[in-house]
Amino acid sequence: MQQGPCDAHVDRTDRMPARQPMKTSVSEAMRSPAAAVLLLAGLLVFGCVHPPLPPLPDMTLAGIDTSPLKNKIIVIDPGHGGPERGAVGVRGLTEAEVNLTVALHLWGLLRQAGAQPELTRSADQALHADADFDLARDLALRAGSAANSGADLFVSVHHNAALDRAVNSLVVFYSMPDPYRSRDAARAVAAALAHRLGRKGHAVYPGNYTVLRTAGCPAILGEPSFISNKDNELDLAFSRTLAAEARGYFDGILDYFSCGAPRVQELGPVVFEEARPRLSTCFDPGHKRAQVDPGSVAITINGTPVSHGGVEGTCLAFRTPELQNGHHRACAAFRNTLGNAAGRCVEIRVAVPARSIAMASSFAVIPPGLSSSTVIDALVLDRLGRPVIDGTPVAFSTSAGTIQPAGTLTSGGRARAVLTAAAHPATATITAVSNNASGRMQVSFAVPETAQLSLSVRDAAGRPVAGAALLCGSRILARSDSDGCMQLETDSDTRLLQLIKQGYESRELVIEPVAGAMVQGSLVLEPIDAGVFFNRTVMLDPEGSCAAVLPVLEALKKRIEHAGGRAILTWNAMPAPGYPARIMRASAERADAFLCVRVRRWGCRAGHYHRSASGLDLAQRIREALAERGLAGRRKCRVVSSTHDAVIHTAMPALELQLPRSLATERPEDAAEALYLALRGWLQERIHQGS
Repeated sequence: MQQGPCDAHVDRTDRMPARQPMKTSVSEAMRSPAAAVLLLAGLLVFGCVHPPLPPLPDMTLAGIDTSPLKNKIIVIDPGHGGPERGAVGVRGLTEAEVNLTVALHLWGLLRQAGAQPELTRSADQALHADADFDLARDLALRAGSAANSGADLFVSVHHNAALDRAVNSLVVFYSMPDPYRSRDAARAVAAALAHRLGRKGHAVYPGNYTVLRTAGCPAILGEPSFISNKDNELDLAFSRTLAAEARGYFDGILDYFSCGAPRVQELGPVVFEEARPRLSTCFDPGHKRAQVDPGSVAITINGTPVSHGGVEGTCLAFRTPELQNGHHRACAAFRNTLGNAAGRCVEIRVAVPARSIAMASSFAVIPPGLSSSTVIDALVLDRLGRPVIDGTPVAFSTSAGTIQPAGTLTSGGRARAVLTAAAHPATATITAVSNNASGRMQVSFAVPETAQLSLSVRDAAGRPVAGAALLCGSRILARSDSDGCMQLETDSDTRLLQLIKQGYESRELVIEPVAGAMVQGSLVLEPIDAGVFFNRTVMLDPEGSCAAVLPVLEALKKRIEHAGGRAILTWNAMPAPGYPARIMRASAERADAFLCVRVRRWGCRAGHYHRSASGLDLAQRIREALAERGLAGRRKCRVVSSTHDAVIHTAMPALELQLPRSLATERPEDAAEALYLALRGWLQERIHQGS
């Protein structure tokens, strides 16, 4: 049954604090005329007065050219749902229900306009329907809806919240990896929402939320208002407000497609056998009334701009600068004359064929016998004298003894094999062949004049350790290869040597070489902290452009690298890049953690994303590590939820960490050690959990 204004008021006042009971009954009060008048006035004031209703939105499409939306596949994602309620207003209104209502209105408008809208959910439920709700899986299913449908646009509908209940701004995020079509769509939608909702301003920001970066098409996420704002929550309780918001989304989407959906149609070819490949690309302006804006065309190779001769019609051909053998990233972007942009990147492979092979052996002479061996190196070069591309096949053969493997692949232009001596004296001719290139060398099986060492370096699990250095004093005698093998000639004096490798405990050795013989041995290196930092990358971000924290982060970087990990500073020279660039770099480096650290006069705080259990765990470990060493001041670090860009837009667990200035400037090594120990415990737990 339809409610009237007074009925609607009853629903709202049910949420208000209970009033004190009246000391006289209504019948008693009515016996006095003055009391009756006051009672009636009170009923009128408190019983039927309600906030002014939002204006009715215009939901008609009559007289509007909606042809740009014809057959466009637009995936609408009402954020949250089911157990995920999202933000909750002070009166109990939930973001999940508001998002869904807006999305349903938008679906109807797009359907009416001839588009093909699809909803990720059409009821108050999660996409991940298992008993144990998994937010990451739910978000992946939402983005997958766009990728699987070949969507032209992905629109995620949300409403914001803040501790400051006066805040009520309008923001639309676009996919950070796509500063072209996604950004254009966000700009159009933000402007239209501001117009329909009567807002004075709006903002458009790059976003790296899961649904944006994995949608596989132009993607935006709208936050038109704050449900935490008391006045705005009242407005959001009315369907007409949500309908007006849906109309704003619709108008913006229509405006975007009305300017065309330009595309970089092709960019290639992608495989070349020349150092300066010739690429070509064609542009589709995306609208019958649009053309390619010649001045907007931009070509980059590995992020560096490349000059070109200009567009002929809608196509462009250009030569790259000389490229090393390997994989490179080529990108093309343009804007049409109606203002919309598009970009596309491809990986190109430069593989100039092998022209020559230079060969070398650890030993020119090795003792006869099946226990003697030497490493054979083949350096494969192209016609320009440069190492060939990794993965180039090389075949080895020998006229005497045995060589293994008979076939292998280059790395850094180098291929390796091991020659084992025959039982009797002989001279072996070793041949390496790659495509039309070949190389030869000889090794004698005879008694050498010097002492020879052949050492195998392994870790505690028996895996080969590459790059271990054998030192005599400060002089490096040899390094282990990718197979953990280390071969060298030396004199016959007893030697005290040291074996070192980043990430491992150093080891002292006593070697007794024998002239005319090959001494073999197997050496074991123990990893530092059980190798917990091996194959792990930590991004260290001096917050904003604050250099005061650099001593702490540089000390932490050194400590992580000593333990065998990678630590990357997001910047170390001014001007510091913006956060979109820092976040995208962290993704490109496949980082395991992102620490955004700043210095303040006093106080310690560790901020994490509110839905990240792993981020919370790291924040708590840092708080305890600092407290145990008395580094956090009088009180422990506060662990709080953070809305810093570095925290909410990274694909990996991230923290916004605030350190006291006295700690950063006076005890940077101590602060770095505490952070290292917290990271170590956190990584150990992740390894235990299999993540």
